[in-house]
Amino acid sequence: MKSFSDGEFVKECLDAVVKDILPDKTKKFSNISLSRQTICRRVNDISNEIVVTLRDQIKYFKSYSLAFDECTDISDTSQLVVYIRGVTESFQVKQEMLNLVSLKDTTKGEDIFQAVMKCLSDNGAI
Repeated sequence: MKSFSDGEFVKECLDAVVKDILPDKTKKFSNISLSRQTICRRVNDISNEIVVTLRDQIKYFKSYSLAFDECTDISDTSQLVVYIRGVTESFQVKQEMLNLVSLKDTTKGEDIFQAVMKCLSDNGAI
């Protein structure tokens, strides 16, 4: 329950190691910010970059296939994982998790179909 809060502890450990191994670089390492807000912002930036990269790759797929896995989490909410595997014009195969969709109501075929279509639409696959 301490998401993103371990950065300060990591910073203390990093400072201790740097003092022993690279004493002349101590100032550079002490300027690194590992606060909760900084870590949260960096995780969001990395997440956004992954999404943008995947959407760019999808544009170049000549064909693709989808795989799904549905399970129920601890809070009794159905989760649908959508995977995409695509082939580019140069026959490179890329496989990634496209999305994790929470199915709030029912898990009928129509609900899963609508969730998958929205996922594909949101990511530029259709």
